[in-house]
Amino acid sequence: MDQSLSEVAIGSKELEQLLIAINDVPEEDQAALTSRLKLLARLGVPDAQRVGTGRKARFDLISVFQVAIAVEMIQMSLSTEKAARLLTYAWPRGLSNILSTIGRAHRGQLTGESIYPAVITLSLERFDGLTKSDDPKAVEEERRRQSPNGRFTPIVGYGPLRRATSAEGYFDLTDPMKAKRISVINASSLAHRIGVYLERTKVMTLAELHAWCLACPYQRPNPAMHDRDG
Repeated sequence: MDQSLSEVAIGSKELEQLLIAINDVPEEDQAALTSRLKLLARLGVPDAQRVGTGRKARFDLISVFQVAIAVEMIQMSLSTEKAARLLTYAWPRGLSNILSTIGRAHRGQLTGESIYPAVITLSLERFDGLTKSDDPKAVEEERRRQSPNGRFTPIVGYGPLRRATSAEGYFDLTDPMKAKRISVINASSLAHRIGVYLERTKVMTLAELHAWCLACPYQRPNPAMHDRDG
């Protein structure tokens, strides 16, 4: 990965302006967005050890994507708390692969190999069940109730819009039964909006953002992680 791209970072005010711009947030709703961003930060999105705190905070591209994805989840009617919990749980269990998938999807569209965007799929129904209690034993019992083999049911996918992959394999989003309560975030579109804003503000070009995404490591999700904690 180009070292200069990996070192790109913006301040908290710049991040807030980016989110306002890419989500077309009207002036009367901007204070609410600021409050949600502060709550996300307190809940660990992004990791304070990664970006710092207060005016000295610097958000690298990974952190920008984490916050932008969390805001997308909030717009899908998840509470800020649920969005933060979902993202911090899913990121090390496969969701981080969305970055390289965005790059591969863009490369496929340029070469004509694929017309599909990169997506994140969320099963809101199953995640609602997971968040009813903070008691680890209750969470584990809920897991086992939802999945007879005791493994946590995947809630995040990535890949082509018609066939998204999860930690435990593939599922077809065109199947009405399997797509029940499934919501989709078009990550390719999100990356494009972020890239256009960063290019307009002379932070980096859209092409550089796609190159950075493509260079991000892809780690095969380990389903065993779903058994350890939640």
